[in-house]
Amino acid sequence: LSIVHLGRRYLHLASAAIADATGKIEIPIEPMLRIFPEDGDVVEIAKPIIEGFVSGDSTRWKLLRAPYHEIGFRIEEAE
Repeated sequence: LSIVHLGRRYLHLASAAIADATGKIEIPIEPMLRIFPEDGDVVEIAKPIIEGFVSGDSTRWKLLRAPYHEIGFRIEEAE
């Protein structure tokens, strides 16, 4: 999931939600929230987006026969 807070996106991984008999749900999120979400902040669940900078060595990218291509890169989240 991604949280849009003050115009910036923060990407998180949510795993195995656990609901109790009262309907309350607990969803573990990693990494820990780096911001305090405010009322009205958008939470993107179906199509989360990461915002940051792409880095990588373009000489390591391999173009293989279609339909598959292998590339490697990192995304450093904007701060």
